[in-house]
Amino acid sequence: GPSPPPASSTESEPSKEPANCPQEEEKDERWPHGDYNSPYNYSRRDNEFKSPGSGYSSCTHSWSKHWSPKETSRNEDKPTGVGAGLENLGNTCFINAVLQCFTHTVPFVLGLRSLNHHEKPCDRDMESFCLLCALRDHIELSLHSSGGVVSPTKIFDNLNYFSSFFQRYQQEDAHEFLQCLLDRLESCCSKLKNDLTSIDDCLVKKVFGGRLVSRLCCCNCGHVSSTYEPLNDLSLEIEDADSLLTALESFTKVEKIEDLELNFRCENCKEQVSVEKQLMLDQAPSVATFHLKRFKTEGTYIEKIDKHVDFPLELDLQPYAVGNERNNVSVATIYKIT
Repeated sequence: GPSPPPASSTESEPSKEPANCPQEEEKDERWPHGDYNSPYNYSRRDNEFKSPGSGYSSCTHSWSKHWSPKETSRNEDKPTGVGAGLENLGNTCFINAVLQCFTHTVPFVLGLRSLNHHEKPCDRDMESFCLLCALRDHIELSLHSSGGVVSPTKIFDNLNYFSSFFQRYQQEDAHEFLQCLLDRLESCCSKLKNDLTSIDDCLVKKVFGGRLVSRLCCCNCGHVSSTYEPLNDLSLEIEDADSLLTALESFTKVEKIEDLELNFRCENCKEQVSVEKQLMLDQAPSVATFHLKRFKTEGTYIEKIDKHVDFPLELDLQPYAVGNERNNVSVATIYKIT
């Protein structure tokens, strides 16, 4: 059937829950069509590659040169659909959580495979580490090691590549690692672009990119001004929310600002006024990623919000998006949590 946009969720501690999106009515030509609930189906149909047992290449940029459909079909073990577990190398839960989400997010896997990395110089030649190579090698090995254990050694050994603040064997924040990884990945993808490629064609933007709109409504004349901001994830407060739905409702609720000291002056009526502010989704991402804020600060004291947050089996983002009157909201806003 047509391909759905998956969703994934992250928390501000080393724990993430991936989620995949359901069927949508219209085809998305950005990705090959098929069952988006399984990375394994695509490994055979659209982007076949050699399994580790049939000459697996550790250098991604030479992947296509070594691929052989006959060898793949002859030697590959049928994966169970589970994938590999990841070894904890010492407080590496934050790395493992993000990598597991990536491994089972089909649009991301397909996008990574489709990059023409083998046609460009590899960062490994200059910096001894290439993120595109490391990610693709890790994902393909994980998908072909169902029931086994994989060590994310390459990522772990190069933590400083993502941020100088990350230290090996230290507890780090999964959401911060995700953001740093996506920033680095976007930089890597930009090196593969040519003059005819727009920023919207970037893998990160295609898979995780969406857009927020902040709307200020004048309480005097009703004039609305809008400010737009790109996003790769949504950070949600959960202190007063027991479910993802209530957290989203709180995020998008209308807030009245009556403090005249803030000097809101309406550009339409030219008066100093009170305003109503609301954040909404203007463009829904293909893969929706949620960061649950599990820590709150009171002075110098940091407290963890340690409670269960409910997730629905299906999530409709339409109630949290602006109307379709300008046709600027993504067609698919229903997501399946898995």
